Amino acid sequence: GSTYEVVACVEKGFDQVIMGIYMPVSYVDIDFGNWSKLGLTGYAKKEFTGEKVDSALGINVAVEQTWMDVTGVDDSFAYGAGPMGSLSLYFNNIEARFGANLLYMANTEYDSATIMTSGVDFGIPVGNSMAFDLYVYRNDNFDSENDYWIVGGTASYLVSETFGISLGANTVAGYDDYDSMAYYLGGAWKF
Repeated sequence: GSTYEVVACVEKGFDQVIMGIYMPVSYVDIDFGNWSKLGLTGYAKKEFTGEKVDSALGINVAVEQTWMDVTGVDDSFAYGAGPMGSLSLYFNNIEARFGANLLYMANTEYDSATIMTSGVDFGIPVGNSMAFDLYVYRNDNFDSENDYWIVGGTASYLVSETFGISLGANTVAGYDDYDSMAYYLGGAWKF
């Protein structure tokens, strides 16, 4: 199938805290149907800067509306909140980042879920305008058996100070009866 997504976001730093909002709009089209999703997540985090290690602690609040065009599956509205944290380590030109987010989500149509997402990313710059990211992250659903890993990589090229493009691939691991290989092309515009 195919997935299309646009994400709008804004982030502002204050004296002690960084606050932000991001809004993903996505459309998924697969063999047995399609759906659209509109989300909104707000967060606040405090960053701690060290000599070779940076860290951050915060909280996020999320809402999302999903419109389903799949037989037997209802539209739903979900909402939730949870803590988040990250560590960034620097050695030579490589940045290693580890992050985790614990999110409790209630839903108007389905059971609530508590999901822990944790992952690691290695950012490797190549010159002044290109970088590679290698990543792995895991979703642990505490309320079901739907735990899985995503393993992938991205090449990014900074076309200008405000616009960059990315090309990448990832695969889902951990499901016995599910195989996935996704390829993606995207862009980011900052202003």
